[in-house]
Amino acid sequence: MHALETRWLSRMNYGEAWDLQKELVRAIDREERGDTLLLLEHPPTYTVGSDRHPEHLLYEPEELEERGIGLFEIDRGGDITYTDPASLWVIRCFIWMLSDWTCTGIYASLKKP
Repeated sequence: MHALETRWLSRMNYGEAWDLQKELVRAIDREERGDTLLLLEHPPTYTVGSDRHPEHLLYEPEELEERGIGLFEIDRGGDITYTDPASLWVIRCFIWMLSDWTCTGIYASLKKP
């Protein structure tokens, strides 16, 4: 049985978190570290997934910037996802099928209904 390192990162910019995930997976692939679980939240951010439907975004990039909302195009599946500091992200970084890698994430909203 392998230990799973868990790291609480608090609030982290989406781009920084994405770069960290890729760095961790490379280290896991080189067997320099084991699987890692990241716990974090992002400032207000929209991500546009590989389905690439930017027309579903309700704001122009200039308006997002005025509102302090980040925008990132990513290579994962999906359309558009919004995350904010009230969303806790749990991301597991691990190696899958020998030569492939992945980081999977789930999130839980901390907002009151």
